[in-house]
Amino acid sequence: MGNKFLDFLIPGQAIKLSLTFSSILLVAISLSGCISLNDPEVSQEHHTHIVGTITENQSIGQTFTVRRRNLDNLQIWYYIDPNEAAENGSLTATLYHADNDQSPIRTYKIGQNRLINRSTLSIPFQIRDDLPDQSYYVELSVNGGVIHIYGRDEDAYPEGDFYLDRTPQMSDIGFRISYYYDSHSLLEDISTLLDLSFLVFPLVLMLWIPGRIIVELLPSNKTTDWGERTALAIGISMALIPILMLWTSTLNIRLQRELIFAVYIFLALVYVWMNKGKLIQLFKRSSYHIDRNLIIPGSLVIIFCVTLVTRVAMVRDMAAPAWVDSVHHAMLTELIVEQGGFPDSYAPYISIENPTYHPGFHSIAAIFQWLTNLQVHQTLLIFGQIINSLSIFSVYLFTNSFTKNRFAAIIAALITGVITPMPAYYTSWGRYTQLAGLIIFPAAYYLLTYRWNLERGSVDRYHDRVLKKPVIVTFITASILLGGLYLVHYRVTAFLFTLIIAVLIVRAASTIARRHERDLIENICDLLIVGACSLVITLPWWPESLTSLIIPRMTPASGSAQPFSDFSWFLLTAALGSWALIAAGIGVLIGIWQRKSYILSIVLWILILFVLANLEALSLPGGGMINNTSVAIMLFFPISMLAGMGVVWLAEFVRSWIDPPWKYALITCFWIIALIVMVLGAQSIIPIINPITILVREADLPAMDWIAENIPQDKVIAINPFNWGYGLYAGNDGGYWLSPLAGRISLPPPVLYGLNPEIGAPIVQISSQIYARSGDVGDLHSYLLENGIEYIFIGARGGIFSPRDMQASPLYNEIYNHKGTWVFQLVSSDRSF
Repeated sequence: MGNKFLDFLIPGQAIKLSLTFSSILLVAISLSGCISLNDPEVSQEHHTHIVGTITENQSIGQTFTVRRRNLDNLQIWYYIDPNEAAENGSLTATLYHADNDQSPIRTYKIGQNRLINRSTLSIPFQIRDDLPDQSYYVELSVNGGVIHIYGRDEDAYPEGDFYLDRTPQMSDIGFRISYYYDSHSLLEDISTLLDLSFLVFPLVLMLWIPGRIIVELLPSNKTTDWGERTALAIGISMALIPILMLWTSTLNIRLQRELIFAVYIFLALVYVWMNKGKLIQLFKRSSYHIDRNLIIPGSLVIIFCVTLVTRVAMVRDMAAPAWVDSVHHAMLTELIVEQGGFPDSYAPYISIENPTYHPGFHSIAAIFQWLTNLQVHQTLLIFGQIINSLSIFSVYLFTNSFTKNRFAAIIAALITGVITPMPAYYTSWGRYTQLAGLIIFPAAYYLLTYRWNLERGSVDRYHDRVLKKPVIVTFITASILLGGLYLVHYRVTAFLFTLIIAVLIVRAASTIARRHERDLIENICDLLIVGACSLVITLPWWPESLTSLIIPRMTPASGSAQPFSDFSWFLLTAALGSWALIAAGIGVLIGIWQRKSYILSIVLWILILFVLANLEALSLPGGGMINNTSVAIMLFFPISMLAGMGVVWLAEFVRSWIDPPWKYALITCFWIIALIVMVLGAQSIIPIINPITILVREADLPAMDWIAENIPQDKVIAINPFNWGYGLYAGNDGGYWLSPLAGRISLPPPVLYGLNPEIGAPIVQISSQIYARSGDVGDLHSYLLENGIEYIFIGARGGIFSPRDMQASPLYNEIYNHKGTWVFQLVSSDRSF
C-alpha cells in the first residue's frame, strides 16, 4: 500500500528533480527563521545573592559583549516581595551600547504585577542589524516599588561590569544571552560542515566499509533496499569494533593509529574488488537519470542532511560536550587511545580495577579519534552529532522490518530527525553510549528475525537448513551484532530481548491459532544458536561484567521507589513531540482496527519495558537494570514507526477520496506539508539543549593546556563540586574535564567512582565537606591540606569557590588567571613564596 503511494507521489522525472532541489533550497532558507539560541559564552550563571536592589532612586546596570550577531533576549533572575510592589509600578530595561551613552537602542517595559510569583524575566531586545563582538549596557529601573536582582557578589564575568547608578561595582548580575539564528548563522554552520568534510573518508572507512562487505555476503542483500543496507552496514561496522578490540586487548595486542589505518584501507580495497564490476559499469554510463531506485536514497539523504545541519547548529556554541556523562566517556576514550586497547583499570583517575563500563562505545570513539587525530572533546562532540544524525537510518530499518512499508519508514526517519525530542536531546546529557547501542539495535533485530519471515520447506529437517551457507553467514553476522550490543550497552540489549519476547508472544498466539508450533520452536532455536555464538565471541568480557555490573542490578529491590517516579512527559513532548505522539496514537488505533499483528507486538513491548522499569517499586529483583527515563528516551523508535504508519494510513484515506484530475493537487499538498513539517521541526530541535548542562567555556581549554604543562601529574586538583544525584558529587564547571584534557586527577573525579561503593564513599565524604566549607577559605584551606590537596581550579562558568576570597587570603597563591579561569596553589606552613 505505502510503497505504491510512494510511486504515486513521484510521478515524473521533472517533478522529481524540481522537488529535490526546491526542497533543499526551501529547507536551507527556512531553517534560519524564528530561532533564538542561548550562548553559554555570554552568561553569568550564578544567581544565589542579591547584588542590587532597584528603587525609584537607584538603577542597576550590566555591561556585556555579545560574540554572535543579532542579540535577541536577555534573561535575568529577580525577586519581588509582594509587600514592596507598587500597584501601578513597572520595570524598565533600557539597552545602550555603553554605560556612558545617553541614546538608548531599545527599551522594554513591563508592569510589576506581571512579575510577581515569577523568578526569571526574558527581555526581548531583538536587535537584527548588529555585528559580532558587540558591547552593550543594560540599565534596569523602576517606576514605583522595589525589585531585587540576583547575581554573584564578586566579579564573576570578566567581559563586563555591574553598575549601581552607573557606578561600577565588584559584582555581576546573573544573566543569559540569546541571539537570533539567521541565514548568516546557517551559512556559518554549512561552512563548518564543509570544513569538516575531511571526516567523510575516515567515517566511511570505519562506519560503512566493514559492514558493507558483510552485507554483500548476506542472503538478504538482494531483497533489501539502499536504506536498509546502509543501516545494516553502520550497525555491523559499529558492533565489530568493540568485539575486535576486546580480543586484541585480551591477547595484549596494542593498537596504534598506523595499524588502524592499514586495516581499514585494506578493507576498502577488498570492497572495491568485490564490486569492481558495478563500479566499471557505473563509470561507463553515458547519462544519468532519476528513477524509482533513487527515490529512497534521495529521500533519506535529504533527511540526513537536514538532520545533520540541525545537530551541528545545536552545538555551534559549545566548547566541549555537555553535562556529566561526557566527562567519563572522554576519560575512557582517552585511556583506550593512550594504552592501545581496553584499560585494565581507570587509574590514575579512579582506583577501579577490571573496568566494564560500556567499553563498546569508547572503543568506537577511540577508533574515530585515531583516524581523525582530533582531541578527545572534539571527538565526542563531532562524532556524537554524527551518530545522532545516522539514527534516521536505524529508524528506517526498524520501521521497515515491521511494516514492510518504505513510505512509512521514510516518514519515520523524518520524524526522528526533526520532530521527536529524542535522540536530539541526548546531546544535553552526553548520552552517547545508549545512542550507539540504539544504532546497532535495529540491525541486530533484523538479522535475528530475518529467517522468521522466510518460506521454509516442510521436507528439509531443521539442522539441514541451518547448515546452509546463507544461514550460517546470517547467524554469524547476527552474533556479531548481538555481541557488539552487549559491549556497547547492556540496557539496549535488554530492550532488544524484550522486543523479541513480545514478538514471540504475539507469534505464539497466532501460531497456536494456525497450529504451526514447529515454526515457533525453530524461531526459538535460531535465537539460542545466535545467543550462544555471541556469548562465545564476547567471552573475556563476561566474568567481570557479571559480578560487577549485571548481578548487582538484578538483586532484589527495597521497594522504596514510587512507580514512574523518574518518568517525565517532557522527554516525549518537547519540540514537536506531542504531534508525533498524536500521529503514533492514530497509527495504533488504525493498526488495531486493521488487525496488524506488529502493532500488538510494539504495544506489548512498551508495556513490558515499563514493567521492568518499575521492578524496584514492586520489590522485585532487576530494578537496577532499566529505569523509566531510559525507556522514555528510546521510545522515539516505536513512536516514529507508529506515527509513520499513521501518516500513511491517513494519506491513503485521503487518496481514496481524490479523483484522478486532483491527483497533482494532492501531490503538491503532500510535499508542501512535508516541507513545512521539516522546517518547523528543525526550528524546534536546534535550540533544544538545556543551557544548565553546558559546563565548559572556551577559556577553560587553554587553562587545561597550562595545567598539563605546569602541575605535576600526581597532584589532585579540587574543582567546584555540586550534588549531581544518586548520592554522588560531580564538577560544576570546566574543571570537571581535567582528567581527559589535562591528564590530572580531579576531586570530585568522573562519577564512575559511584560504581564501587568502597571507593565512592570517601570521595562523597570529602566532596561534601569541601562543599560545606567553601564559604570559609580558611577552613577550606585546612581541610584540603589535611587530605593532601594542594591545588584548586575554578572554571569560567564558576561555582561555589570564590576567586575574590582566595585572592585576598594569604593562604592561597594565584598561579593562573585568564578570562575567568583560575588556578590557586594552597600555601602550607612548610613552604614560602
